[in-house]
Amino acid sequence: MTTRRRRRPNRRYVNRNRQWSARQNTFSISLKSSVAVIGVVAVLVCRLVGIQARDAVQDEIQREESRQQQLMEQLQRENAAWANLRTPRSLAVALASHGVSMNLPRASQRIAMSGRPSAPAARSGVYAVNR
Repeated sequence: MTTRRRRRPNRRYVNRNRQWSARQNTFSISLKSSVAVIGVVAVLVCRLVGIQARDAVQDEIQREESRQQQLMEQLQRENAAWANLRTPRSLAVALASHGVSMNLPRASQRIAMSGRPSAPAARSGVYAVNR
C-alpha cells in the first residue's frame, strides 16, 4: 500500500524556513467553544421561528377581525332592510301584490292568550279572553 504525499502549497505563500504541516495550518477551536457557538445559533434560530409564528398568528387575527367587521356591517344592513319590510306600508304593498285584502281586527275580535289562566278563568276552563 502506497501512501500519497500531500501536495505542498505554492512556495510563494509559505515561509521558506518552515516545513509545511497539516497540524499547524488548520483552524481548530475547543469543544466548549464549539458547543457555545452551536447553542447561540440554536437559540437564534428558535427565536426567529417564534417571531415568524407570532407574525403569522397576528396576520390571521387581523384577517378574522376585518371579516368580523364586514359581517357586522352586513348584519346591520340586513336588519335595516328587514325593519323596512315590516312597516305597515310595506306589509300592505306586499299583501296587495299577492292579491290579498286584509284589514286590522276590530277591538272585539282581539284575543289575548296567557300561559297561566286567571283565577275566574281557571274555574271555567277558559284560557283565552276577548279584550
